[in-house]
Amino acid sequence: MTPKQTVRAWIEAFNRAGIDTLADCYAEQAVNHQVTHDPAEDRQATQPKTF
Repeated sequence: MTPKQTVRAWIEAFNRAGIDTLADCYAEQAVNHQVTHDPAEDRQATQPKTF
């Protein structure tokens, strides 16, 4: 999957509230660091808690 395809898949999953699909956009050892929050250190931590 190209970077552009990954971003499009992420946006589509976000708009559908597809939590599992969103998580699949991240590598197993992903670190998602948001400026206003502590880093999310793995795939499970990247999953939104609620929508």
